[in-house]
Amino acid sequence: ETNQVILDLTKGHPYCMFLAVEAFGRQGASASSLNPALLREGTEQMLIAEYLTSQVVENEKDHDIREALTVGAVFRFLNTSNLCFLLSWSTARATSVLHALERRALAIPHGEVWYFHDILAELLLKRMQKCMSSMDYTNLHARALAYYDQLGCSGKLSGSEWLICLVEPLYHRLQIDEGEAFSYFESEYKPRLDRRQRDVCQILVSQIDLTRVRDRGIEAWFRFRTADFFREFGRYQTALDMYHELLDHFIPAHRVADARLLASLHNNIGWAYLFHDPGENRQRAVDSFETARQMASDHGMRLIE
Repeated sequence: ETNQVILDLTKGHPYCMFLAVEAFGRQGASASSLNPALLREGTEQMLIAEYLTSQVVENEKDHDIREALTVGAVFRFLNTSNLCFLLSWSTARATSVLHALERRALAIPHGEVWYFHDILAELLLKRMQKCMSSMDYTNLHARALAYYDQLGCSGKLSGSEWLICLVEPLYHRLQIDEGEAFSYFESEYKPRLDRRQRDVCQILVSQIDLTRVRDRGIEAWFRFRTADFFREFGRYQTALDMYHELLDHFIPAHRVADARLLASLHNNIGWAYLFHDPGENRQRAVDSFETARQMASDHGMRLIE
């Protein structure tokens, strides 16, 4: 009976099935103990996984593993160093927990770090947000950010550590302060874009999760810089489409009043036109440059390319 309920509950989704087995095993549950609401027709897999994740965490008897799942999950990449920093553990204790998570297929090893399964990582973060006050949740990300700031200042980073120390501060800043997150992004991204460091720029752009950005003005700047990536590396039509989506739809729809952004947007549209097809688009480029120059002059500011 229990096996059939697991199949009904998870619709055969492999990871949900694993969570279900974990949930049953840890609490000695029977089929009748499951929430009947989750068995209704058309239940979303994510809702099922969310329920099962809560069962795995709430019924975990090992305090250290539970703490890693409820607090340590603030990190997208786990290792002995950041668990020791966050939870004041010894290296041996952190190593033991990481291997225990791996044995249970909750964390996946990759080189010197471990990471949670995609679905589990998302659900643990959601659970954290539900169970903590907004201040506690923000403070936890601030502590995670402090770890990466400290690590980056050490100057002793391997290749993988350097990359993690580049992208994770952006992730945590997005949870704390969107304005600070964009300032960090701009400081790390723009110089590399100017030096045409394509791979690093692409990684940074890929880390922007616009679903977490509530300020539409900041979101517009993130969208602008993403379009710049395509312009800089020769995908001019893609860049133009993104610029015009911003200019013609996003900015008016959200009433984004940022003269510097608008002037810079017209300026970079001009460059995209000029490089895309100089013969056909020359006048469009000239018009865009003139609009940008006039806006900058009217507001007494310099353009930001």
